[in-house]
Amino acid sequence: MLLLWQGPWWLDGAHLRKGNLEPADGVVITGFRASLVAAVGGVVAALTLHHNRNKDAHDAELAREGQVTGRYVEAVKLIASDILTERLGGIYALERIMRDSERDHNTVVEVLSAFIREHAQKHDASEEPSEAEAKVEGGRRRGQLRGDLQAALVVLGRRPEREAMEEEGGLERVNLTQTDLRGAELYNHSLRNIELREAWLDNAQFFRTDLFGAELQGSRFKGADFCWANLLIVNLTGADLRNVRLHGACLENATLWGVDLRGADMTEAQLQGADLREARLDGTKALTVEQVIDARIFPSTKLPTHIAQDVRVQARISECEIEEAERQAARRSLSG
Repeated sequence: MLLLWQGPWWLDGAHLRKGNLEPADGVVITGFRASLVAAVGGVVAALTLHHNRNKDAHDAELAREGQVTGRYVEAVKLIASDILTERLGGIYALERIMRDSERDHNTVVEVLSAFIREHAQKHDASEEPSEAEAKVEGGRRRGQLRGDLQAALVVLGRRPEREAMEEEGGLERVNLTQTDLRGAELYNHSLRNIELREAWLDNAQFFRTDLFGAELQGSRFKGADFCWANLLIVNLTGADLRNVRLHGACLENATLWGVDLRGADMTEAQLQGADLREARLDGTKALTVEQVIDARIFPSTKLPTHIAQDVRVQARISECEIEEAERQAARRSLSG
């Protein structure tokens, strides 16, 4: 109020009279006060508009979250259905939610992982279908993965990248430990850092699949296809890799303790830094001395005779033993 009444004199006091005002003074005073009122009104209007916009955005976000929640509830109901087509619809509905809503990404990963674990549990460890039993109704092989489980795997394998969440350590890992996923087909998908320990994946297809950092300890992959797959720093301790195809696969710095690779196709497989202690590579196909000396090998590593007798391989074994002894000594020094 003070600015409204005294403002004209503060602004132009040198030219305005304080008493006996002339008409010209009145024009200046009235113009100033009108401008001030208009300016204040404009500020109030702008603040009101900003508040309304924020409120509208908040309301819209609440409405969107409500829609996502509704879609999520319906999708979960569908995947619990006894009808295959409805389960498939629920799986793809969850995929859409995962793509549309970053905040629901981890929830969808957890739900689909739990769905697979529930419906693909391992049973009798000795269960091996005979040739006569290999075919079932409709010509589908018994080893072929069920349609809804295959769909859920594919959705997990093509989940959107969330770089910010991954950098913050808040990205949920896919956990399919102790599942029976024989015959799964995952061509050119991403299963980075997946937990897939003690699982059955005989004859599974991982052609060009990204399995970087995967936890695959104790799993069975007999006859699986890993051609050109990314197996960088995976942990395959104790895994059964008999008769697998590893043509062009990257196994750099992988942990392959006690792995059984008999019958495996090792053509152009990259083994730089891979730990092969207690691994069985006798009987592998297309394995070369050059591949072996790139890896970490020990007396416990079982190699084809012609490779084991190569002087370069024997020298590499001695080198790895020295490195391991130094590493163990350093650990004892730190712990002491």
